[in-house]
Amino acid sequence: NVGRKGVFVTYLSKVVFRNIYFYNTPATCLGADFFYDGVIDGNIVDTCGTTGQAYNVGSNGIGVGTKGQSSYEDEPLIITNNIAKNVANKGIMLEAQDSATSPRRTIISNNLAYNNKDGFSISGSLYVNFNGNQSWGNTQDGVWVEAGKRNGSALPWTNIIIANNNIHSNGDDGFEIKDESSTDLIFTGNISKSNSGVGLKIKPTRSIVSNNIISTNGLEGIYINI
Repeated sequence: NVGRKGVFVTYLSKVVFRNIYFYNTPATCLGADFFYDGVIDGNIVDTCGTTGQAYNVGSNGIGVGTKGQSSYEDEPLIITNNIAKNVANKGIMLEAQDSATSPRRTIISNNLAYNNKDGFSISGSLYVNFNGNQSWGNTQDGVWVEAGKRNGSALPWTNIIIANNNIHSNGDDGFEIKDESSTDLIFTGNISKSNSGVGLKIKPTRSIVSNNIISTNGLEGIYINI
C-alpha cells in the first residue's frame, strides 16, 4: 500500500532527495520508482515497515524500483551517504520491476545499514558500482545480490563492481551473490567478518574475486556454488 510510505514518487527526472529524516512509517520510508538522473543523498531512514511485510514486497528503508520506461537505455542514479536502520525488510534496495528490461548505471556508495532484516539488496541490474558501504547487525544478510524477474523469467544482473565495503556481524551471510546466469562481477577490497553464516556466498560465472579480508565467519569463508 503506497499510501503508507513516508514518500513515494514515480517517473521523476533530475530530482535530489537530500538531508531528510524519515521515521516510523507503516511501509517503506522512501520509495522512488523509475527515477532518472536522480540523487538520494544524506538521508536517514529509521523504523520503516512497522506493519511487518518483511518477507513480502515493501517495508524497505530506501526502495528504488527500476526500469519503468523501456525507451530509456539507462536510468542513472546515485544513492550515497545515507543511513538505514531498524527497517523491517531491506535497508537500501534496488529492484528491477516485472515486465521490464534491465536497469543500468547506478552508484551505491558510502551508506550505512544496520539493525535491518537485510542491509542492502540489488536485483536484476546492470553496471552497478557498490562501493564504500558498511552493513552490520542485520538479522539476515549484509548484502544480497540476485537476478530480477521479467514476466516470471530470470532477469540476470551483469557488470557489477563490489569494492571496499565493510560487512560484519550479520545474522546470516556477509555477501550472498546469486544466479548462475549472471556474469561479470569484480569483488575486491572488501571486508566480511564475524557474520553468522558464510563470508562470501557466490554463484555467478566470469568473476574476479581478489584482495579481500574474509575471516571469523560462522560457516565457510568463501562458498562457491556452481
